Amino acid sequence: MQKKNVNEIFLLRSLACLAIVFLHSITFSQYDSLNLPTKMADGLEALQMLLMFGTPMFVFISEFLISYSYPNRLPSGFFSKRLKLIAAPFFSMALIYALLFALANYQGQTLHAFLVQSARNLFLGDFHGYFILIIFQFYVLHALFQAFRIDRFSAKMVIPIALVINIAYLGIYNFVAPLFIEYYWKRLVPLAFPAWLAYFTVAYYCGRNYEKFKAFCASYKTAGIMLTLVFGVLMLYLNHREIIDDIHSKRIDVLFYTFGVIMTMFHLASRLKRVPKALIVISNYSFAIYWIHIGIQVYVMPHLVKPASVASVFTFIPLAFCISLLGSLGIAYLINRTSIGMYLIGRTGFGASQAGRLNMVRGGSSSRQR
Repeated sequence: MQKKNVNEIFLLRSLACLAIVFLHSITFSQYDSLNLPTKMADGLEALQMLLMFGTPMFVFISEFLISYSYPNRLPSGFFSKRLKLIAAPFFSMALIYALLFALANYQGQTLHAFLVQSARNLFLGDFHGYFILIIFQFYVLHALFQAFRIDRFSAKMVIPIALVINIAYLGIYNFVAPLFIEYYWKRLVPLAFPAWLAYFTVAYYCGRNYEKFKAFCASYKTAGIMLTLVFGVLMLYLNHREIIDDIHSKRIDVLFYTFGVIMTMFHLASRLKRVPKALIVISNYSFAIYWIHIGIQVYVMPHLVKPASVASVFTFIPLAFCISLLGSLGIAYLINRTSIGMYLIGRTGFGASQAGRLNMVRGGSSSRQR
């Protein structure tokens, strides 16, 4: 029997998408390499930190919907469908971004740079598509959880274990000097599933128990808000004091902050009578926006606004956000009208089936890495 749409996911996925686009608009304004007034630079950095929930929320959504849709066993053809609709776009975009990178930075050595960057993108996730390598690990984990009947054990027992493993792993990544070549350490360690295990495990149980999770978010709405506020403030404090000054989504404080945002947004979404149409459109096209927006921000926007001063930074950010968002939607719409569209950007938009619109990972799938 076809399960009904999880309307809350439309809101969560669209907000995660918007957060990522806005986050990268700030990043590629190059504000941190310019001589901005200290308070302005600190404010932009703080805003980046508060938007850091975007990618982890996508990770959560991916497993939530798989668990909701296939609580007992994965259907026949599950992996082959995802190879076509998720791995193929990953492969295509890895090559496209490698080519753009080589053309922009290595004129005269374009072929060599393209081959090197292609290998890095495909095997090390050295571009914003790294998210897909994590998602495929989740597919395998989900199958293993079902094979070993992990659902026999209480979420109250399994989730804390996963949380401890996740925190310990991120602690090593964030606070221990690289144990091997730094480049490979920074690329490979965050790609491994222990860096995201808590998101996976919570989503696994929440997806299987959707109504209970919705009720939980309603009952503990104050706790969700407090979790968001406390860890939001803590992130900003630790960053400002340079106790943890790396800005990325693999920080331990981001883990708890994201769970607070998820609880709060899920509850608010469940109170809506209907999701605004604009957010549904963004949700439906989120996978394509995820792929395309950085190309616009990195390779188009500098020709429109050259980041070089305070004024240019604050012109670049809103323009980059609007142009990359709307441009991604337009490009995705055109690409999706071709026969190869799904192999480039996945199954997206209103051309997809209802199931595909509900879940970009189920039927279709998900920054510079953040």
